[in-house]
Amino acid sequence: MISLTKDITTALKQAGDLPVSMKAVVLCHSHALVLLQPDGIWELAGGRLEAGEDAYSCLIREVEEETGLDITVDRVLNTWIREKGDGSLRFVITVLAYSQKEPDLAHVQLSKEHVGAQFIRLGDQPPAPMLDGYLQDLRLANLHHNEAGLD
Repeated sequence: MISLTKDITTALKQAGDLPVSMKAVVLCHSHALVLLQPDGIWELAGGRLEAGEDAYSCLIREVEEETGLDITVDRVLNTWIREKGDGSLRFVITVLAYSQKEPDLAHVQLSKEHVGAQFIRLGDQPPAPMLDGYLQDLRLANLHHNEAGLD
């Protein structure tokens, strides 16, 4: 946990003055959960860090609100800058997280922020369209998963 806290703190320093979004590649037995936004673009679970909120608590709260899943956070996977539709920038910190649930959508309780969800096996082609940053996050999750010899 100390290493994770250090990694998140380092990532937050990289963000500078940009607003931060905490996102998670949530794995359920080698399957990643992706969520469909109303605009038809797929994304990862998570959301914006609120003033005074610590990043870890934000991530746990956002994933639970958006999916109903309890997660265990493993590591920081990636950081990147997202340009939103209005031209504003957001610093994205993506972590690898695990849920003990089976990869079955019956376990997912979507919030009103999303209109669909899908589990994809790590290494398989994710649904499109999806931002390049999220695609990179999924590739990194697959790489870590394979290196760790997990299934």
